[in-house]
Order: sequence, then structure tokens, then C-alpha cells
Amino acid sequence: MLSIKSLSTGYGGARVLRGLDFALGAGECAIVVGPNGAGKTTLLRAVMQLVRTQGEIVFDGAALRGLAPEEIARAGIALAPQDGGFFPQMSVEDNLRVAAPRAQARARAYAFFPALAERRSQLAALLSGGERRMLVIARALALAPRLLLLDEASAGLAPRLAHDLFARIADWRAQDGFALLAVEQGPGLAALAGGRVYLMANGRLAPLAQATDDGALARLYFGV
Repeated sequence: MLSIKSLSTGYGGARVLRGLDFALGAGECAIVVGPNGAGKTTLLRAVMQLVRTQGEIVFDGAALRGLAPEEIARAGIALAPQDGGFFPQMSVEDNLRVAAPRAQARARAYAFFPALAERRSQLAALLSGGERRMLVIARALALAPRLLLLDEASAGLAPRLAHDLFARIADWRAQDGFALLAVEQGPGLAALAGGRVYLMANGRLAPLAQATDDGALARLYFGV
């Protein structure tokens, strides 16, 4: 479904991703972990063509390089960013209505995220951090994507809230069968989502087990 070969990108003169290779099949799940600044968010932004890229990014046989983000969204990829991703001065209901004009799709979002149903008439700006995260993810999933890009959904959340959020995403995946590429700072929640876990280091990806075996994980996180 998603094939990335020799992907390089960065900001200004700084190179963040360096010749990265990655592949994700239909319905599969991959979690990319690593500390801040490792390039995890940049990987998601590269798929959505929000940064200039070199290399090959192919989704369902079609090249994504050079496409506008809205064209990529129409192709079946949805991004749930860590920051933003909603309209703060609009109600929860209106935020969902933008992504899902059909009432049935919004009802499904409320079924998976009951906390949003209780606040459907409330301004998004007044939601808690966890509720905002739910809204951003619900808006992305209401688009019925074939691939969800999830940017640090657990950041800033209490462990119980993060666990519940990932459990609900896993339930939605079980029903819809969409592929998931999620980035997180640590691997603690990866088991809830299932799938493969990779470590992002030096602009490249390596299976987490391999990184643990050669000591890369300890060096990256603890400098030892």
C-alpha cells in the first residue's frame, strides 16, 4: 500500500531524513518511536507532502511526490497531527461536520468517543487536552481513510487516558481495517495498536528489536 524508498527531506539546510526506506501493506500497523527531534513527525509530513522531499513515495501504486495535501487526502490518507487539526472557535459538532457531512459518520465518531458526544455543542477551544486529541483523531477517521497517520496521540496525556485512546483506535481499526502509521516517543503503547515497532534514529528506521540488540536504543534515549 505505502512504499517509501530513499526518502530525504529537511528544513532549510538541515537534513532530517536521510535515504529512508519503509513499506506498509494494506491493513497493517507500524509504530515509529524515538525521542524529540528524531524526525518522526517529519516522516508523516513527508507522506502528506507538507515538506519538500527527494526519493519515492508511492501509495496504492500512485506517486505522491508533487501532489497537494488535499489530493493525498482524497486518495485515502488522513493525518491526525499532534498540534492543531481542528477549528477552535467551532463546536465539536461543526468540526466533525466539516470532515463528515453525513450524520451517520458523525454518529459513529461519537460512538467511539463518547466524551465528544457529551460536548458536541461545546467550542473546541474549551475542550481538555485529551478531548482535543479525540476530536482530531475522530475528524481524521470520519474521512474513512485507508491509511491513518497518527502523530504522537499520547503526548501530554495521563497514562490512563492514553491507554483508553489507543484502545478506541484499535477498536475502530478492527472494524474498518485501515492501515496505521503512528509515531510515539516511546514503545509503551505500541502493543495496544499491534503491528511492527521501529526506532527512528539518524534519519533512518530500524526494527526496534534490532536497535535493542545493538544498543542503539540505550544510546539514543540515555546517551550510554
